[in-house]
Amino acid sequence: MFPTYSTLEAEPNKTRCSDSMTCTKCTIKPMCVWSLIQQACKNKNNVNSSSLIVSEIEKCPKFSVIKKYDYNSGNNSKIYVEYTVEITNDFVGFINHLKKIKTYCVSLKGDEELSSIIDNKKITCEFIKKKSKFNVDEPTVTHFVFIKFNDIMLRFDNVTDHYITLYKHEECTNNEKYKNCATCGWNRNGYSNYLKLCSSEDTCKDHRNVYMENNATTELDEKVAYVTNDCAEINVTSVDPLSGPQTGGTTVTIIVRNHRTFLGNRTFKVTVAGTICAEPKTSRLETITCTTSQVVGTVSGPVLVEYSSIESVLKIESSQIFRFFSNPVLDVDRQLGGTTSIERTSSHPDDPFSIPGWFLAIIAISTALVFVFVLASCLRVKHRYNLMENIRTPPVICTQYQDLIKHTAL
Repeated sequence: MFPTYSTLEAEPNKTRCSDSMTCTKCTIKPMCVWSLIQQACKNKNNVNSSSLIVSEIEKCPKFSVIKKYDYNSGNNSKIYVEYTVEITNDFVGFINHLKKIKTYCVSLKGDEELSSIIDNKKITCEFIKKKSKFNVDEPTVTHFVFIKFNDIMLRFDNVTDHYITLYKHEECTNNEKYKNCATCGWNRNGYSNYLKLCSSEDTCKDHRNVYMENNATTELDEKVAYVTNDCAEINVTSVDPLSGPQTGGTTVTIIVRNHRTFLGNRTFKVTVAGTICAEPKTSRLETITCTTSQVVGTVSGPVLVEYSSIESVLKIESSQIFRFFSNPVLDVDRQLGGTTSIERTSSHPDDPFSIPGWFLAIIAISTALVFVFVLASCLRVKHRYNLMENIRTPPVICTQYQDLIKHTAL
């Protein structure tokens, strides 16, 4: 129904190659190369030359997984799953290497099948599930599946390709219209992570929440899923505005993809740059509004939306960064006073420059500094700029402090 991220080692840019779990994530780092034999990211200074080493992302093998389900073969008491991995973009002869050794399809549920390579580019195998294993309390079951060679797990860019969901009813397997779920897969700390959340409207009776964290030998029992900007279906897509005063009071509008699906019987809360955003409300299908509180710690950071139930917790971190700025000091006449200074590389008064939070007017220029002051009202002067956006702003007159915030805060 829906369209379908670790750390302390002395390497350049504080990057540790071993944190990357796929070829494409590894080879974007200048000091790292991907070993196809070990399925691991290595520092290029620590590997021997080999034809099965990839150093450029364009030369990473590509994997596409096809899953086929047969509910009608045999005596109709079993489900047959054909699991096929097609390998393309093979610049270094990886398939030829696999043809010389044994490869297996493995499920942590206890299945291990010898696979075969066909058409010089496909690895295929089959799993069998007895229909009698399904019951009222377990209408679906999800398996972690991977290809193994020399006790090494073959790693895919699309983590969800490692997971197979079997349904008691065939129509749920083959027809997306019966499903109302959001899925996400990502790699972190050596584990594959898979999250599937379904709404109460899901007619296939999926488990409302499936969160699995696996490696080639272990499945962890985790209750808290922490998702960053990894998946289209579980994602903070918009935060507006991206700044506000440290005293709080800013209404923030947050769009979360599939918010209604996540909500269900869960409660939710929002923090903005580590500060509680009060009175969160659902205003539209995927829209949350809340009001910032007074800052108690950091002044910038992501938005975090947290959904909680007795069984589990889902935390979604935004890629957008919210910044709190200092409030101006007003005298009894509601005027702004004082001056501040910022570094400036150009001595020309009309050259744009950036300073967060306020409209500024130039009052003096030296070779090293430009001195500026925050204008006491929203009355415009000839050379007033919205300096963050480098555009001229239209005339506006502010009569109250909140108007000043509205027209000057970015």
